[in-house]
Amino acid sequence: MVPGIDLVDLNDPLLKKREKNALRLITNPDDEFVDHSDFWYLWTAKEAVFKYHRELTNFTPKEIPIKLQRINNQVLFASKQIEGYFKVTNDVIVAICHGESEDTDFQLITCEDKHQSEKIRRKLEEYLIETYELDCKIISDGDGLPILSSTGQSVSFTHHFHHMAFAFDKKELIKSLPH
Repeated sequence: MVPGIDLVDLNDPLLKKREKNALRLITNPDDEFVDHSDFWYLWTAKEAVFKYHRELTNFTPKEIPIKLQRINNQVLFASKQIEGYFKVTNDVIVAICHGESEDTDFQLITCEDKHQSEKIRRKLEEYLIETYELDCKIISDGDGLPILSSTGQSVSFTHHFHHMAFAFDKKELIKSLPH
C-alpha cells in the first residue's frame, strides 16, 4: 500500500472555522476524539486514510472511523489496521498514515504560487534523485493515480493553499532500487 497523506493550511483565508455542529457532517459512530477543536485533525486523518486505500470512490468522511490519541505532546490516530501521526506547525496540520510494516518518507513544502499539482510532482522527482539517486518521472496508473515510472510504486500527494506534501513507502522504494 501507499502511505496516505493530507494537509490543511490554517492560513487559507477561505478556510472556515469549524464549530461543534460541523462535526456531525464527518463523524463516524466509532470516532474517538476530545472535542470540536479536533475538527481539522479528524478531517485530515480521514482524508489520509482514504488516500491510503486508493479507492476510486467519493470521499465520505462519515464512513471512516478514526481514533485520536494524545501521547507526550504528539497526536496520533488509528483507523482499523492503519496507524498515523500528525506533523503540526502554526501554519499547517499534516496527517500521515501507513500500514504496520511500512516505513514512510514524506516531505512538506511551502509553495507561494499556483500549479501545485505540477510542482509537487517535480519536487518529488528532485527529492528522489537527491536522496535515492533514482531518476524517474511521476506518471499515472490505469486508474489515474500517481506512481513512479521506474518502479510502478504508488505515491501520495496533497496540497492546500501555500503548502504541499508527498509520501511514499521508503522500504518498498529501497527494495526496488538497483543494487
